Amino acid sequence: MTQERPIGFPYAYRKIMSWGSPSHVWIELHRLVEAYARTAGIPFSEVFAELEERFAFAREERGRWPDVETMRAAATLLGERRSALLRRRRAWIAARRQAKAHRRSGLPGAVAPAAHELLLHEARCRAHSATIPRVGYWGWRARRQRQREGDRS
Repeated sequence: MTQERPIGFPYAYRKIMSWGSPSHVWIELHRLVEAYARTAGIPFSEVFAELEERFAFAREERGRWPDVETMRAAATLLGERRSALLRRRRAWIAARRQAKAHRRSGLPGAVAPAAHELLLHEARCRAHSATIPRVGYWGWRARRQRQREGDRS
């Protein structure tokens, strides 16, 4: 029986921070971006485009791939953004649970403020996640290649 490799943001983040091989860190950065994109409801390509611009590297040109420290800085940025997003989400969930508990008990309680931004974010995440399969780095590469071949015809 083969052991299944853990997937997700925390795993990829730990690997980026602990490994020293640029090629391995590069692959894990792609996994990290994929996990972040799912959580944030943002297309993978948009997340990477922003990182490329912010940290001055390019995925398309092997000579312009980032070094390990740049990849770690990008991972740290995404980690901070993900943590902030998850904090807001947890606070919103806690407020909704509290309001629900007050309604059940019949006690007058403060109703959670309308978190319109988070509701929109959750809807965007669900809609985006429904259209993008979990394919990993090599799957994205194959998908991108098919798109390029489609553009040529």
